Amino acid sequence: MCQEWRDSFRAFLRDMGLRPENTYLERINNEKGYEPGNCKWATMKEQLANTRRNHTLTLNGITLHISEWSRRLGLSRRTIDDRISKGWPVERVLQVKSTHQNASA
Repeated sequence: MCQEWRDSFRAFLRDMGLRPENTYLERINNEKGYEPGNCKWATMKEQLANTRRNHTLTLNGITLHISEWSRRLGLSRRTIDDRISKGWPVERVLQVKSTHQNASA
């Protein structure tokens, strides 16, 4: 936590405001500390998406967490992770195969 916030709760309130209901303090960039400009109030769902283990993929200018791609495309998280570990390009990782195609392709 930055020294100003450690020394003054008023400074924290000035920068962050009161906590909205059902939100928690979250760092925007997990590589940086709890400081002005790097914190926000976030829901639990938003916080769970912003972890080091939850990676993002970008396709056609859209960047989403893998879990969100999974929900949008109807692909399991495991399928996406397996494809990534095989070194597939993102276009292939996020490809929804028809039931007529060979699943191992």
